Amino acid sequence: MKTLVYAGPGKVEVQEKPFPELRPGQVRIKVHYCGICGSDIGIFSGKHPRAKAPLVLGHEFIGIIEETAEDSKKFKKGDRVAPYPLLSCGECFACANGIPHVCDTLKLIGIDVDGGIAEFICCDEDVLFKLDDGITDKAAAVIEPLAVIIRTMHQADFQMLNTAAVIGAGPIGVLTGIVLKHAGASRIIISDVDQQRLDICKEFGLETVNVQDHNLEEYIEQQTDGAGVDTVFECSGSAQAAAQMTKICRIGGRICLTGVHKEPHAVNLQYEK
Repeated sequence: MKTLVYAGPGKVEVQEKPFPELRPGQVRIKVHYCGICGSDIGIFSGKHPRAKAPLVLGHEFIGIIEETAEDSKKFKKGDRVAPYPLLSCGECFACANGIPHVCDTLKLIGIDVDGGIAEFICCDEDVLFKLDDGITDKAAAVIEPLAVIIRTMHQADFQMLNTAAVIGAGPIGVLTGIVLKHAGASRIIISDVDQQRLDICKEFGLETVNVQDHNLEEYIEQQTDGAGVDTVFECSGSAQAAAQMTKICRIGGRICLTGVHKEPHAVNLQYEK
């Protein structure tokens, strides 16, 4: 079968590999779509701390079950499925207390084991979910990043008619803005340095700020009469965002770190008015 393999910093190759071996408790999936995550770009550039070449990339995939193991009870051939790509140990403190997504030895499909940018992949049944027929393949391929946003919303305790600022208009930031809109936010301000990304946000009816042209802190202060927004969703992982996020959030508001900060950044914890 054909796979897309990370072969070292700055190198990916289409390679022929044997069909994955089907083990007990697993199903073999014919992949239909696989998204490319920011972590995949980090792997490609050689900056991911764990991913090692050679590695088949991809954890945002969906497909059709082609074959099931003999002990399969949950799925059948022809079922369309999406994975929960986190691989937890099931035994550490986090796993034992219902938060396996922060497992002490957390691993991910497509980072620690071969992923879904391939014709076929074998997965354990217990990390798969059957897809509703009403969801298109393309829409289903963003289920994993959408799940990140939904959890973010719950963590932030976001309420209808709240105001929000989204820092970073990459795929996660745009998706956050779309979900906020459907959740009934009264105002959504999304910022970035890339005007092309911000133009896409405008197509979704989001209010945009290009921070190369405008000071985000001043803009939000003016637009909220100095109060700040109810919730800040930091989706960029940038040093500038780390410094700004406490200044644009209202007193008693919430800041949700959705983006991954790859290195330590200064955070302004001083109250200023």
